[in-house]
Amino acid sequence: MYIPAHYKLEDAQEIEAIINRYDFATVVTNGMYGPVATHVPVVYMQEGEAKFVEGHFALANDHWKVLGEGQKVLVIFQGPHAYVSPRYYTSEQNVPTWNYVAVHVYGKAELVYGEGLIQILNRLTEKNEQNRTDPWSLKQMDQGDIEKMSRAIVGFRIAVERVEAKAKMSQNKPTSEILSLVEGLRNNPESGGKSTAAYMEKLNKVEKA
Repeated sequence: MYIPAHYKLEDAQEIEAIINRYDFATVVTNGMYGPVATHVPVVYMQEGEAKFVEGHFALANDHWKVLGEGQKVLVIFQGPHAYVSPRYYTSEQNVPTWNYVAVHVYGKAELVYGEGLIQILNRLTEKNEQNRTDPWSLKQMDQGDIEKMSRAIVGFRIAVERVEAKAKMSQNKPTSEILSLVEGLRNNPESGGKSTAAYMEKLNKVEKA
């Protein structure tokens, strides 16, 4: 990923926060006929010093067969993003752009079946149910039904080898312009404007007086 120095994210806690918050990821590999991508919910976890990305594919999705060949895998996490209009600036000499946050995780995958797959399903479910007043648990299902349904999917576990993170959030602009952009994005009726504005404030450590 192309990352100019002033857009590079290096804070490990912030990067992991993005991964955990925007965890509907895109898994990319090279297939026989070119790049292959699948969009899946994942869970990011750590065991000792090692870090992993876990999830599962439908058995009918041949992408899992490519993962099983031990090739490099790219997992893309897309954070807040929005179109930035020149109208949002206080000065006139600006052009349209797009502000965004993205994290690329690279590693090798292993396929997971049986009890290991059930554990992945439990971690995925617990993560996404944790803030609900009446969280649903996989344990509420009949064991036979769980085993039957798990035969229709294939789990994967990617051992993280490298992480790249970028936040293009107008860090190269003066504070007055950043505040103006934040205001414009907050009033943007298009999806993503408010969340991008909030991240810009946080990253640039600015707030309206």
